[in-house]
Amino acid sequence: MIFTTKALSPFGQPEFEIQLNQHEFAQVDFDFLQNALVQMAKSGARFLNGQLIQIGSTPCRVASGRGTLFLEEPDFEMYPLHWIPGATNTMRHLRIQNYVGDSLGLRDSLSHPSVLQSAVICTQLTPASGIFMERTSPTDSEDSGWNILCPDPKHAHDNPATLRRELLYLVCMVNSAVPQYIALPEKISILQHFKGIPHFSLNGEPIPFARDSYLAQRYVSIRPR
Repeated sequence: MIFTTKALSPFGQPEFEIQLNQHEFAQVDFDFLQNALVQMAKSGARFLNGQLIQIGSTPCRVASGRGTLFLEEPDFEMYPLHWIPGATNTMRHLRIQNYVGDSLGLRDSLSHPSVLQSAVICTQLTPASGIFMERTSPTDSEDSGWNILCPDPKHAHDNPATLRRELLYLVCMVNSAVPQYIALPEKISILQHFKGIPHFSLNGEPIPFARDSYLAQRYVSIRPR
């Protein structure tokens, strides 16, 4: 479905036509996206063809034609980035990250990195490895602060030979559990074995997720008792 903004022309900007999957998204999702663009325009942003703008953790690319602007997003399937029309992946990731924040009572503490920032990962991280994630203060503007490791205690993560720095975008492609957690704040840690229930701590203290929350519905309610 194509949504058209109606609030950018007062700022001397063309309006956007934005494609969203009609089976996943409704007017309220588009309204959020339109408001984000309006806030950028209010802050003096000028939307130009080829420009990257960050929505949540995802870089979107501005395209122009016929006096209208469009949004394109990475497909999260190929690298270098393969751009596709719309913002469906972008809004899906943002929605789930917000659900995770709500589940843990941390919605107001979310801090979205860019998937074009880097993370430290271990050499045994695979689609089926499970994850151990920790977020620390970033060392520079290109660092997300994330360490994303396998959960194997026998894998020597204190040995530099077992670690490398990688784009968050590529890590999200390798392990599908990662994108939902990357907006969680500094000093969070997550342990999740493959297809297992995730366990969270903040400042070393365990954080349970709320009953009937997104995380409870996804990882607990579907399990046999």
